[in-house]
Amino acid sequence: MKEIMDIETHNSILDGLLNMKPRPLTNEALEWYEKLETDYKIKPDANTFAIIINGFIKAGSPNVARVLISEMKRKNIEFGMVLLSCHLSDTDIDQIKNIAKDILGSSGVTMSSSFSKKYLGQETQEKSDTKISPSGKVLPEVRSTNVLGIKLLKQMLNPLQEDELDAYEKQIRLEEEAYDAALERLKSVNEARQDPLLSSDTGAIRSYMSEWLPKLTALIEEEVNLCKTSPGTDRERHYYGPFLKLVSPEKLAIIVLSDTFRLHSQSFKEFLVSSNGEIKGLKTPKLAGYIGRQVELEYHHTELKKKKNSNLIARNINLQRLAANGRLFNMTVRKAQAKVEREIVNTDWIKSWPPIVRMKIGSMLLSMMIQCAKIKERKKDPETGKETVVEVPAFSHSYLTQRGKIYGIISINDSLTKLFGTQRVNDTLNARWLPMLVPPKPWLSYNSGGYLTYKSLCMRTKDAAEQRNYLQRASDEDRLNTILTGLDVLGQTKWAINNRVFDIVLNIWNSGIELADIPPAYKEEIILPKADDFDTNKEARMRWYMETKAARHEVANNHSLRCDVNYKIEIARAFLDKPMYFPHNLDFRGRTYPIPPHFNHLGNDLCRGLLLFYEARPLGERGLHWLKIHMANMFGYDKYSHDERIKFTQENLENIFDSADKPLDGKRWWLSAENPWQALATCMELTDALRSPDPLKFMSRLHVHQDGTCNGLQHYAALGCDRSGAKHVNLLPSERPQDVYAAILHFVIKGIEKDVADDIREAKVLRGWVTRKVIKQTVMTNVYGVTLIGAKEQIMNRLREIEKDGKPVFDIMDLQPLSIYLAHKVFDSLGEVFTCARMIQDWLNESASRISKSMPESILMDCLNSKSKKKVGSRKKRAATKVVTDPSVDPVNVPIVSEKALKRKKLEFIEKLRQKPMSSVVWTTPLGLTVVQPYRKQFKKQVPTHLQSLSLKDSSVPSPVNTQKQKTAFPPNFIHSLDAAHMTLSAIECNRKGLVFASVHDSYWTHAGDVDVMNEVLRDQFVALHRYPIMENLKEEFEERYKNYMMPVAVDKQQIMNDKARSKTATEKQQDAKTDEKSANGIAKKQKKSLPEHLNAIFDDAEAEEDSGDVDELALSGNTKDNRSNGHVEMINGKRIRWVPLEFPPLPERGDFDINEVLQSPYFFS
Repeated sequence: MKEIMDIETHNSILDGLLNMKPRPLTNEALEWYEKLETDYKIKPDANTFAIIINGFIKAGSPNVARVLISEMKRKNIEFGMVLLSCHLSDTDIDQIKNIAKDILGSSGVTMSSSFSKKYLGQETQEKSDTKISPSGKVLPEVRSTNVLGIKLLKQMLNPLQEDELDAYEKQIRLEEEAYDAALERLKSVNEARQDPLLSSDTGAIRSYMSEWLPKLTALIEEEVNLCKTSPGTDRERHYYGPFLKLVSPEKLAIIVLSDTFRLHSQSFKEFLVSSNGEIKGLKTPKLAGYIGRQVELEYHHTELKKKKNSNLIARNINLQRLAANGRLFNMTVRKAQAKVEREIVNTDWIKSWPPIVRMKIGSMLLSMMIQCAKIKERKKDPETGKETVVEVPAFSHSYLTQRGKIYGIISINDSLTKLFGTQRVNDTLNARWLPMLVPPKPWLSYNSGGYLTYKSLCMRTKDAAEQRNYLQRASDEDRLNTILTGLDVLGQTKWAINNRVFDIVLNIWNSGIELADIPPAYKEEIILPKADDFDTNKEARMRWYMETKAARHEVANNHSLRCDVNYKIEIARAFLDKPMYFPHNLDFRGRTYPIPPHFNHLGNDLCRGLLLFYEARPLGERGLHWLKIHMANMFGYDKYSHDERIKFTQENLENIFDSADKPLDGKRWWLSAENPWQALATCMELTDALRSPDPLKFMSRLHVHQDGTCNGLQHYAALGCDRSGAKHVNLLPSERPQDVYAAILHFVIKGIEKDVADDIREAKVLRGWVTRKVIKQTVMTNVYGVTLIGAKEQIMNRLREIEKDGKPVFDIMDLQPLSIYLAHKVFDSLGEVFTCARMIQDWLNESASRISKSMPESILMDCLNSKSKKKVGSRKKRAATKVVTDPSVDPVNVPIVSEKALKRKKLEFIEKLRQKPMSSVVWTTPLGLTVVQPYRKQFKKQVPTHLQSLSLKDSSVPSPVNTQKQKTAFPPNFIHSLDAAHMTLSAIECNRKGLVFASVHDSYWTHAGDVDVMNEVLRDQFVALHRYPIMENLKEEFEERYKNYMMPVAVDKQQIMNDKARSKTATEKQQDAKTDEKSANGIAKKQKKSLPEHLNAIFDDAEAEEDSGDVDELALSGNTKDNRSNGHVEMINGKRIRWVPLEFPPLPERGDFDINEVLQSPYFFS
């Protein structure tokens, strides 16, 4: 944690004083500045002078500003650094320059060449190309889904069509338009009639929106006025009022309307409550919190735009140009620029709103929306038969009981839902993170990199403050350089749209047909007939409900899928004949992801088929070899030898040429591939190469992939030096690739045959139908922590796809039991094949379990001592509050403590204990990234709102960890951190060797002619990574990080008695013998209260371990036997818990596999 009195804190105070309303506190600000060095011993920096000089100019005191400029000059602070302050806008800078000329001179207010070189980066004269090859071809417009967001997306992409701008100007405009387009969605639908981009008819939706917006805006304006004028007794309005007035009423109205529609139409599972495949409504707490968050984001976006500083933008551009030249931007330059970046940008933040405020604002807006939003419906009078038009609520608030839980829900009227079925209201506030036209700004710190004009973090922390603190500290200590360099390498990859594939995609899209994962324009809902015995046959009813649910689910998903593809096509069309870059960031484990969400190479087969490398490279003999292998891989022939894959391609050359020449009018062979769009792109590339005058000189731009064999199991085999496991996942040299999925399938089928002999129904039904494809996903994700429930869903989806004569093989009623049965078989088979991996996984599980149940000894003792003191205090209070019955005693002088006050103090004490969080699992990756598992049991707080009492989870409140989640998630997260390290090291080395590189986790891409070089890098970096004693280092780190921690161990009653017997006198033993069971129970009840409430659940886990016979192993495997006599014993729920020093079990024994053998394995990645 930063020291509270650093210069950033003082700068924030000065900024607050000089921006105080209704008038700035200039005298107080000047006094505070004068005390900086005299009282606080802190030197002002460039941001300090930027704040106070600008503040006094705005306050109408230019003479004071001149004095401060002289003071700045005297302290040798460069004026250029002040101009780079994030606290200044362009207007502020102009005003400061005009005054500074009197003191510094005309030349003194401009940045010198030496300053620009140091702080703005070395200018490069080279401009980025913006064309691949001007085709001049006029493309047809993309058939719209009549979605408001798609039309606004076109407006957002307009800067791409302005040819008079260079690439950097276009990029800045594109980023600015991303905000503007997002805010444009907040305007009244009435304005659409004047906007050609919004001119498409939206029918009744437009009419309703036009009618509701003025009413809702008026209600919000009235509420804002009440917040300003309400008396001090109205605590609610005084609580959220100051925040409500920060955003205009019109924007607030649009936010609540459009987001409610959008979340309902896009079927976000976390927001929805559904039954039998039918959406019942949106969860009120989730929706209210989300809308409140969108209001906050709108305020943040507005404030950030006010701080636009052209000098900072210029620095970002120059840094980006420098980073694009890899030869100049070495590690030394990176570190120097990172230091400068920390000097310049260190306080560019806006404080977050309290979660309760967001919840209350969201709830208030929802209640107003329900009040004013009405629609007209035709109702028939049952007596007269006449139809009348009546107004009914468009939205309603109600409660729904489901699985024992009561949900408050916001429902949309059925008539409105039907009208909305072919449209979707988009995100209203989140700026669309689009691909970039120029290389991203290099990541110089944890919060500086990526886009040119606005900030984002290098990690997706999901509001996990603990992880962000570790990340910031690592960044400040320059421990993230390797990881940030890896992000830069991935972001520097230059992409282009495959025009020929795009033409085919656009043709299919505009036709409205369903083909190659492009959904149809419309899917009609099928009304399933009910069986004759529907009312009397329970199974018939269940079957109908399940089939109806599946049919409704399919129809509901079709529109959202259609809109998703629409976004991809619109973005691809906008970037035709232009370069594109994907800035990257990472998750808490170090895995990298492109920031643009809708279109990137991590997307589906359609996205990947539409992408090419921008740069073309000669194919060469080996490149042609790998291009043919890649062709076979796209058809699922990746488990054959290289020669067999090349043979497959050679035998299908006629089909390949036909697919390239007549993709829609020919045989359509490419549609039979596992990845049809990538297969089509490969057909076109291979056809062009073979038809060229010299195929070896053909300039290829297709990305060719090298995929690991179940990469997680590869890491497990390397960690344990497991020769058997290494063989199954191609770490050992072999003549043909080993198929780990086929190996697991062999054991699964063997188990099924055994169960068939035992007359197990599920085995008999599945016999002959279980294939490699059915179990592949489950085997692949098992190592990454998939649960039995998740595995069941994966297998169920595959079983549902199996057909015979066009009809499903398995009855819908059988899918659930069959999937559960088969998931168990897969899990059991994995344990048989990869015993070493299971042992390491068990060690990781056990270590995480111990860590998450442990506490620092000092905190544990404080808890116990606090309880002891409270017992003494309680006895005194009981004596003081004794009922007075003696009339001679004056009752007035007897101190009385109310029961309410005692209860309040008790709750405060419990809350204090609860806020002592237990330990997260924390470790450091081989690249120096500190990983913090974010899984905690967040406390819920009931927040009274306009709609209902809402349950709020506040991640900012310290809370105990989720022990079970910490335990089960650690093995997959640890393996993810290793494969992320391997990818990052490989990316950096490939870049050093001059390769174009991209990755999709454990799938690595480059040009066909460079595959051999990349393969060598992949093997070298994997071997280099696993030459380190990774498991030994992890254990040592745990022992150091959790030194002096105590963990609870359940022990049996007999052992406690034996321990006491060894240390007691004969008299004490006699007294113990007289102790009855009642007394023992009394002690148990008292001692249970000596620890925080959240520990009780943990001890319940320990009891379960004791009952299952695992307690002795738990206690002894960590070598705690010698410490037991010194451990503190507690009675929890009648069970004895001993606190012992936290120790870790010994590591599993390693095998005899030599990691260097990977260097000779041709199918390690292939």
